[in-house]
Order: sequence, then C-alpha cells, then structure tokens
Amino acid sequence: MPATDSSANDRDGLTLVLGKLRRAASALKVENHELRAEVAGLRLAASNDSTGDAPSPALGKLVEIALPAGSGAPGAARMVTKHCLRGLVAHAILDDAELLVSELVANSVVHGELDTEDTVLVSIYLAADTLRLEIDNPGTVGVVAPAPRPADEPRRGGFGLELVDILATRWGVSRSDSTNVWFELSRA
Repeated sequence: MPATDSSANDRDGLTLVLGKLRRAASALKVENHELRAEVAGLRLAASNDSTGDAPSPALGKLVEIALPAGSGAPGAARMVTKHCLRGLVAHAILDDAELLVSELVANSVVHGELDTEDTVLVSIYLAADTLRLEIDNPGTVGVVAPAPRPADEPRRGGFGLELVDILATRWGVSRSDSTNVWFELSRA
C-alpha cells in the first residue's frame, strides 16, 4: 500500500529531527573529548604541586558547554559536572553540585519557553575555596525565586530553587537577553 502524503511528511520530519540529534551528539562527543583533555591537564598540574599544604590556585573556568534544550539536558549537565569535578572537590560537594545543576537545567528546559534549537549553557568555575556553576538560557519569562507554599498543600515538585537556597553558599539570577542563574558552593 503506498504511503500517504501525511506519513511521508511525518517520516521526512522525523528524519530531519534524527539528523539534528546526531549532529548534536557528535558535537557533544567532541566537546567531551576536549573536556577530558583539559581536566587531565588540570589534574596533572595539581599532582605536580610540590608544596602540598599550599592552597590550590584559582583555576578559573573549567568548562563551558552548550546542551541542547531537551529532556536529556539535566542528565547531560550532571554527567559533565561529575566528570569535570571528580577528584577536584570533596564527594559531598560534587553530589550537591550535580543535584543543583540538574535542577537548574531542568528549570531552564521546563520553564524557559525555549525552542527546540535553543541550548542551555553550563559553565563551571573553580577557585581555591569556591565552586561556581552558571546556567544560562535564552528564555526570559517567569520569576526565578523559591515559591513559598502552605504547609498543608501537597507537594508535587517545585523543589529545585528551594534546594539551591538550602545547599548553596550563595546564588543569584541576572537577566538581559537571557536568564543566568548561578550558585556557589564552598569547597571546604
């Protein structure tokens, strides 16, 4: 039985989407390879530090990665964060960073009114005593603040910014042509 115009259009549309996903995956693999090399270099430099007791130097920006704004973005942000920071911060700090970055990336995807071509930019900075993550998306809608709820109201989500407020040492939001939400954790 011959394919209808509608099913041919659907198939063509799916083929285009699949092509975009493959290109995005290839780009992430290249960035992941470059990230691994950069982190390996940082670890090597840290292991060659002969002073031992001296505070670690301000390392600055470790990574900046653009993630396709889709349902896989929060998981990808967790993976990048874990891969980039493993061995550079305490395990508990790494756990908090992974949780908070995935919550904020999820907020960007769910509430940012982003298009399928948009990306969420995750940047990770490391200093001697502070870890900072920034999540930037092109959306500029909504209020970015923890929402107080009555104690008797059932909870069905919406904990992300409350977690940021509880776990982060400091956090904030800035908006211009995009929304940038950042948080800091103490490395101690």
